[in-house]
Amino acid sequence: MCIYLQTYYSGLSFNWCCPNSTSCLSKILHSISIPFYFCLIVSNAMFQGFQLFQEILKNDNNIHAYTTNLIWFSTSPLTILILCHLFFKSEQLLSFFTQWRRMEIRFMSNSNLDLANARKVKYFIICILCIIDLANWIGIYWFIMFRPNESYLLSHFEFIRINIGLPLVTVYHLLVIVTSNIYVWHSDILPGFIFHRASLFLRSLELNMEHIFCEWNRDHKMPQGSAVFEMRMSEMCLRYEMVSKLVNQANQLFGALMIVNHGTVLFMICVMAYSMLYHIHASPIDAIIYFSGFSTFALLLTVGHLLAAKLHSAALSLRSTLSSLKSQNSVQLTKKEFNVAFTLLVRLQEDQLAARPLNLYTVTASNLLTFTTLIITYVIVLLQA
Repeated sequence: MCIYLQTYYSGLSFNWCCPNSTSCLSKILHSISIPFYFCLIVSNAMFQGFQLFQEILKNDNNIHAYTTNLIWFSTSPLTILILCHLFFKSEQLLSFFTQWRRMEIRFMSNSNLDLANARKVKYFIICILCIIDLANWIGIYWFIMFRPNESYLLSHFEFIRINIGLPLVTVYHLLVIVTSNIYVWHSDILPGFIFHRASLFLRSLELNMEHIFCEWNRDHKMPQGSAVFEMRMSEMCLRYEMVSKLVNQANQLFGALMIVNHGTVLFMICVMAYSMLYHIHASPIDAIIYFSGFSTFALLLTVGHLLAAKLHSAALSLRSTLSSLKSQNSVQLTKKEFNVAFTLLVRLQEDQLAARPLNLYTVTASNLLTFTTLIITYVIVLLQA
């Protein structure tokens, strides 16, 4: 099987929801880009790892001397892991997004589905990520132009500065940074978009159920009222099962990446905080740069978590709404109608639908409070040291 078929969804372009695309240009780009970007990231990881090892040997008792090397190296293993994961899971991802598109088409017939809000969220997040990339470009340019001898830059070697030149070195590091950022987004922001979209589907089901009970209150005394109610509630059960199945698949496909991403981002936040506090008096410019990195990683962690946490909130809201509707109309419901509503309610209570990376923990907005507490505690310990 050609590289395109195996790695179509591992490309840099955001075409995850276009499994039927047959563009020749897209095929050519994906066939070339995957090996190129993989070699780029691996070469950078080897270079940064070697330089970090060298700095550790030279400054074994001074962690401050190689903290920056550690920062530059840290995202490379994560990016390689994401690339490998997307490569080996490409067929499962293709099947997943094909099923996801079918479910979207089924829900699209429902006017209650608020896709306009989803598009606004998507464009807002993309704008934030573009601003982050722009800040990275400015930072890389500043480092290479004013500190070309730093050990974590290719310009550290004099023969590269003379024979290749600083502009090409800048382009190389920019490519590495942008590629790493995009693949890191695949491990957190992309699952966040998926779970956010699933929350919109649950919100659509919630509005439909309110509409079904409203019509039932008006028509339940009619001969066909009970049959229509049962049929429509059964349709809601089928739609919920579709959402539940794909959310569980998403947890399995992206769970490992989300866990590693959360761990790496927390580590980077702590390292950035340490470096920022260490340089705040000696070198304010360095402190500002580290604060920028701290803010970037904190923003990525917050955005990814808030997007994924929407699913948990939507599931709780759906369960609460159905329970309230059933309680309010329990006296008038027939036995069959009650059983249909009760079966779905039990399913909602048992399923506890949410973003759960490998079923290890549930992604909720309250997790951010835990992370914030952890980071504040770490900063307090640093200030007292």
